[in-house]
Parts: sequence; structure tokens; C-alpha cells
Amino acid sequence: MNGSILVWVLLGIMGGLVYLIVRELSKKR
Repeated sequence: MNGSILVWVLLGIMGGLVYLIVRELSKKR
């Protein structure tokens, strides 16, 4: 159970970073 929770947390963090990067790139354009 704990392992799966950590995986979901990591996926959430990665998703957030990707979202921030895409938003910054769209601002520059």
C-alpha cells in the first residue's frame, strides 16, 4: 500500500512540474 501511495505522490509532483513548465513556455510565446 505505502509503495503505491509513493508512486502516486511522485506522479502528482511530476505532473505539477510539467504543468508549470508548459505554462511558463506558453507565457514566453
